[in-house]
Amino acid sequence: VGVPATITLVVDINSAATITVGNQAVVKGEQFDPLHDNNQAESVTGINQVGSLPLLNLDDPDPVFAGAYLTYTLHISSAGPSDANGVVLTDTLPVQVSFVTMTHTIGACSFDAGTVICLLGDMPVGSEGTVNIITLVDPVVLGQINNTAIVNAQDAVPSQASQSTIVEGSANLAVVSSAAPNPVTAGQSL
Repeated sequence: VGVPATITLVVDINSAATITVGNQAVVKGEQFDPLHDNNQAESVTGINQVGSLPLLNLDDPDPVFAGAYLTYTLHISSAGPSDANGVVLTDTLPVQVSFVTMTHTIGACSFDAGTVICLLGDMPVGSEGTVNIITLVDPVVLGQINNTAIVNAQDAVPSQASQSTIVEGSANLAVVSSAAPNPVTAGQSL
């Protein structure tokens, strides 16, 4: 009688939970309680959704020959702790390449004025997706070209990934052979 007791509960919040989470505790005893107004308590805790969207930017091949195809593979994953909502991937392609085509395993992607934009929607924790962008390297470019992609969401920290690709020259050599005089007489110079 008269000895306070503390009970601690630890709960995991669902990664899709938003706004607040509430808790109500009620205590009852077998004996009469003249102060029954203090037999229940309620608490409400706000929820901050913070998602993490690791982004990987790969190039293939590297090095690449001038005038050849170059593919950028962008891999996005939702690492939590909260779901990521309204995810958008943006990749402004280097001026040294021309867009050819793309494939994607998540969302809807479009290309306009040198930029690939993918509306990936909501990504629950553990989900992932890939966007492959096929380009053609300008035939007169040599050296290094750089590509940076960025992923944003309503409730996640923005993430970016860059890739540098070495562009090497290529040569299209041809040999032409001719003989004069033709035919030649044995013992004569050709």
